[in-house]
Amino acid sequence: MSKTCSAFGHRETYARIKEPLTAILEQLITEQDVSCFYTGGMGEFDGIFSSAVRILKRTHPQVRLFLVLPYYTANINKERAFFESEYDGLVLPSDLDGLHYKSAIKARNRWMIEQSDYIITCVYKSRGGAYDAMRYAAAKNKLYLNINPHGGNAVF
Repeated sequence: MSKTCSAFGHRETYARIKEPLTAILEQLITEQDVSCFYTGGMGEFDGIFSSAVRILKRTHPQVRLFLVLPYYTANINKERAFFESEYDGLVLPSDLDGLHYKSAIKARNRWMIEQSDYIITCVYKSRGGAYDAMRYAAAKNKLYLNINPHGGNAVF
């Protein structure tokens, strides 16, 4: 049965992580049967993660990349062609309906973690949404890997 992986990172990475991240994703696909990837699409790390997944889709056609939105915006309709070209689908969890936009992001991150078998983070600060997501994944006993661009990577 196919598995799911979500990723969270600080807005800025300040390091070259695309190659090691791509190798980790390749391993998850080939050794752990991961074919569904979720991203929040909100910062530099999310962009690097999404790009790595798109590269791997070329050799692993079963792989799917979904953008998980915390709330609906008009931009979704205006830029529909862009979103359809970049992602295999958009997900707007119904659990987030009616939440204030700031709390919706944290709730979206928790939803992604709960849906996932594996979590990849790029956390090097002990604050912020990525840090909170990593702590939530640990509290939920999710398997996660923190790619710390400053060293000290945690492993699955």
